[in-house]
Amino acid sequence: MNAVAIVSFVTGFSGALSAVATDPDVTGLWKWTTTVGTKEFDQVLNLELKDGKLTGTVSRGQETVPIEGAKCANGELTFAVTLDRSGQKLVTKYAAKITGDALKGTITAEFGGKGRALPWEAAREKRPE
Repeated sequence: MNAVAIVSFVTGFSGALSAVATDPDVTGLWKWTTTVGTKEFDQVLNLELKDGKLTGTVSRGQETVPIEGAKCANGELTFAVTLDRSGQKLVTKYAAKITGDALKGTITAEFGGKGRALPWEAAREKRPE
């Protein structure tokens, strides 16, 4: 191998590693409170990495539902949750920028063909040391 090829290989390899390393670890428990009218609801997002795939659940009270299509890329987390409400599907899409132990973005709910966007902020629960 000549020197140019070695430099190209090493540079390309380290570039690939830095691209992988730029997306933060989003696993863990994320908590936030949602206000609907005069009521507040505590919610929890539990994110896990299983077999290289981001999975998890969203819980509110006694209800826990799986998330769908979870992705973490370019410092942004996206996923969706689908609920069945009296035979109608309610799809809620989440998108947030990740900064350390904070998520800040938007929740977009689609029900009956209509959408509504709300600001969303969640904090990661501290992990035991």
